[in-house]
Amino acid sequence: MSEGKLITLINNSEPEPYIAIIRPGYYHESHPNQDDVYLVIEFSNSSLAKDLNEKRLVYASAGIQEYWVVNLRGRQFIVFRNSVDGNYQSEQNINWRFNFSFGIS
Repeated sequence: MSEGKLITLINNSEPEPYIAIIRPGYYHESHPNQDDVYLVIEFSNSSLAKDLNEKRLVYASAGIQEYWVVNLRGRQFIVFRNSVDGNYQSEQNINWRFNFSFGIS
């Protein structure tokens, strides 16, 4: 798992996803690339439009097969799966009814 670290994609971008589930490996000499990434998760508060549009297309174009957006204001998970030809073929919206908070020290 990588938290807030760069991943290198074939479309010449190096996003810093909030969380990336990556293949185990040694990444001291280079960042993980799209072939190493199983899942990308972004937490959205003020960046929801960018996460659902621009970032979604970047990850899909790079062949990242699963991308989740956690919409904190809307209390919703938006799950994108099955990247084909630069777009996701599946989108699922999951609402949550529970409250949670993150402790920051």
